[in-house]
Amino acid sequence: MKVINAHIYDPKNSFFKSSANEKSACTITSCSFEGECPLLKQGKCIHLGVFDRCKFGMQRKEVGFTKRAAKYHQWISEKREKYSEILGAVKSAPKKMVVIGDFIYLPYPHLNMNKLVPFEKHGHAFVSGDTFLSINAWNIGTIKEIISFRPQAMMGGEIISYQKETIPSFVQHLREEFPELYNQLEGEVPSVSELKVNYVGRKAYLKTCKPNSTFIKSPDKPSIRQEWFWDDEKLTSPSIMTFKPFEGHIESSETVVIPSDKTTIQITDNSQVKEGETIFVD
Repeated sequence: MKVINAHIYDPKNSFFKSSANEKSACTITSCSFEGECPLLKQGKCIHLGVFDRCKFGMQRKEVGFTKRAAKYHQWISEKREKYSEILGAVKSAPKKMVVIGDFIYLPYPHLNMNKLVPFEKHGHAFVSGDTFLSINAWNIGTIKEIISFRPQAMMGGEIISYQKETIPSFVQHLREEFPELYNQLEGEVPSVSELKVNYVGRKAYLKTCKPNSTFIKSPDKPSIRQEWFWDDEKLTSPSIMTFKPFEGHIESSETVVIPSDKTTIQITDNSQVKEGETIFVD
């Protein structure tokens, strides 16, 4: 396995208050499919997500010292030097279907509870189950089983969010990643075209979004909320900015930004999306 990413935890710089006994740590992520993984080629990895695990990945943790120890700073410095080329090199992967080797990754809540979908390990109660399905089982029959499934809660009753939230997202991702399968599904189950998809929160290429749209924030600086108007050529804001929140060059001192083809925006309203034309990056 090739080491692809390292993350150092420094209790002194922790966002949350740490105890005096908490130790520094270095989490190392390795991959056995690094030369072919489509996500890794984009600088992303399933293993970097919270609770997410990849068939081809592995993580191990090296534990250092507490803040009171004499070797605390030395240990952190040594790890930073040792893993300098891969510190934060990879980001977490989006919760979206993707083919990796002989499997398809299906990270959708409750989907692997379906016994009619041949996962190696099904989810139930407090068991998370598998999110990788053999590509040999990925066909229109399996897809129809997925969209018709109605998972049951442990205490009884249907898990409503599966049909209301998970399936619209699943179908939209299917349309984006497997258009031929989606067209076949729509021909056999016409009702899928009526599913209401919520795009809010997703990242998309700005130039593929609807003109005359107002965006609230940049995906690269989500903590900064500022209104930006997109007229199909440039982004303008009524407020003067001292920094550049989007990729591109600033045309004037009145915060007019000319975006590049790679400029992305976070969708804040479904009306900003051009159906069938907006290209998402997550």
